[in-house]
Amino acid sequence: MDDRDDSGLKELEARLKQARSSTGRRTGDGPGNSREPVKGIGFAARVGTDILAALVVGLGLGWFIDRWLGTAPFGMLVFFLFGAAAGIRNAYAFAKRTMDEIDEGETQGNGPAAPPEGDGSGRRDDPARRDDTGQGR
Repeated sequence: MDDRDDSGLKELEARLKQARSSTGRRTGDGPGNSREPVKGIGFAARVGTDILAALVVGLGLGWFIDRWLGTAPFGMLVFFLFGAAAGIRNAYAFAKRTMDEIDEGETQGNGPAAPPEGDGSGRRDDPARRDDTGQGR
């Protein structure tokens, strides 16, 4: 093989290495991204649990008051609405606190990496940003 073939192989090898590393970042296999899906699932579970617990407590209190005072079904309806409002308020407070922590981490440089250049949507694979070789500009 001559030098021309070796340089072509080296170039191909470098492009493959770059493609593998960019695929790792996109799928969450790369450094710093492996915990993101788990954090999202935990966040969703916490919000759902907050709302469900408040609804169950509201319905339980309403049922108890209806049985005690004989006002069925008005106690359950009123306390269901109170429980729904409390659950939504708790979920909102948790989401706001979590977003504040993320923002604080980003300003200190400890947060998630900034999204790659693109159309601002945060998508990692932006076909419009590719040149003729399939690589980013």
